[in-house]
Amino acid sequence: MKHIFLLSVSIACNCILMSGYNDEAQWSVDNYYRYNREGYTESAPEKQEFIERYRRHLYDADTYAGGVTGKYSLPDLTALLHDDGRFSDLDDSMVGPNGGNAANSGGAVQEAYNRIWYMAHAVKYGKIGTDSPVWTSMLKAIVHYGNVEISRKNDWTRFHSSCFAIPKAATFSYFLLLPQMDAAESGECQDSLLSEACRMLKIIGLQTWTQPVREDLTDLNVVQVERFRNHVWWVGGNGLGTDGYRCVFPAAVMIRSVAMIDLLAYVARMGISTTSQPTYHTSFWNEGFTADGAGWGHGRQCLIWGYPIHGTSGALEILTALKDSPWQARLSRENVQTLMNYFRGGNFYYYKGYTIPCLDRGSMSYGPTGTIPYAGLLNQVLTYWSDALTP
Repeated sequence: MKHIFLLSVSIACNCILMSGYNDEAQWSVDNYYRYNREGYTESAPEKQEFIERYRRHLYDADTYAGGVTGKYSLPDLTALLHDDGRFSDLDDSMVGPNGGNAANSGGAVQEAYNRIWYMAHAVKYGKIGTDSPVWTSMLKAIVHYGNVEISRKNDWTRFHSSCFAIPKAATFSYFLLLPQMDAAESGECQDSLLSEACRMLKIIGLQTWTQPVREDLTDLNVVQVERFRNHVWWVGGNGLGTDGYRCVFPAAVMIRSVAMIDLLAYVARMGISTTSQPTYHTSFWNEGFTADGAGWGHGRQCLIWGYPIHGTSGALEILTALKDSPWQARLSRENVQTLMNYFRGGNFYYYKGYTIPCLDRGSMSYGPTGTIPYAGLLNQVLTYWSDALTP
């Protein structure tokens, strides 16, 4: 009954939000209501119970972008944040490649959402009270910069920030504010601004699934296997993870989508596989591990240390998170053989603390690396998946 009530509230709010949007923004809003509605109407009690537990886990985990902790000062940010939700030092008047949110990760929207993420952390720990003017301004900032973002053209400039950095900041801001978000979604909240900010965080978070527009049939339904296959925007290090580059898993949990997690569990298992020149067009992923024990990234480019490790690590993170859930599964023999083939093959490209040049995005650099680059992935397998290994 609770989910049916929330769905009714969601539809009612949609009627309010639909006015005044351009085509791009309306597309984002429609996507949100579609996938959010599907998440609420899915009938799978055990899976829904796990999602609720994992939502609490993400709140308790206190996920925050540690890399920018020293970049911001709460007094400075609150001084810059105006009553209308705009940061005085950010210019969002230009929306496109030259401003707002450029494809190179710059621009006002990404910066604003990183600041919101930082401030959400401060709210959780009582440094910003929910009865303060700063809280109100922060909610307005979520809505304002979210509207700037979803109004941008659905072209190549939406690749980087729009599917990686901004949705990640929005999703983890949501989980840092989970008590407030739950209140907004309960139907008992009388604060229309909080409800609007909650919806906007979910609209922006969903971009990790919907952006960039690929101009193929997968745009009509992003919850399908083909959305994750045979395309540089989705496979390898870009495609999977629980809190990394593209936060598809936390976003699915945020909108309570059983269907999305069904898909991710399948893709994570299938993605731990190999490709090769003869099987390039038929392998599950055409980046990642290659049959000779090396790896590809951004097409058939030799990137042994980067994308193969990152993509597989992300897949294992998802499978590990689902271990004690209705989605739990063992690694298959093919998964294990693929991993072992890579560990053995990778040894040929590492010698006494040095990696050979031209095998990663570092290209010609040659210097000591200390440990073999796949050490983290190997430790991940040994720590969480040793039961899949034979003696």
